[in-house]
Amino acid sequence: NTLYIVRLTVVNGPAGQHPPNIKVFGLGQAFMIATPVNNQAGDAAALRIAGFDKRLLTQTVSAVAGNNTLTLLLSFFSTLPNTTVVNITGLTGSQTPSDAAFSLVSQVGGGFGA
Repeated sequence: NTLYIVRLTVVNGPAGQHPPNIKVFGLGQAFMIATPVNNQAGDAAALRIAGFDKRLLTQTVSAVAGNNTLTLLLSFFSTLPNTTVVNITGLTGSQTPSDAAFSLVSQVGGGFGA
């Protein structure tokens, strides 16, 4: 067996994403069919880019002047560091202070705090 190590420097894309399915192949005299590359798991996976995967905002009341509870569900492509701050804008028409702090209600999986 001969081991070749190739190191590439790339610039990640502008949007978050799950790691793509990467394949290698050979051309010329050493023709080899496209074969999937084993990728590392979790945040170390090649080309896993931090960002929002899923976002869903729901409310409890739509009545005028009603006390309304908004629930924001967020899913990310990677674990977020403890220092991450998520801002919510566009709550136009509500009486929400512009400096209001929101707390994390629940977490499933790796989530925040890695």
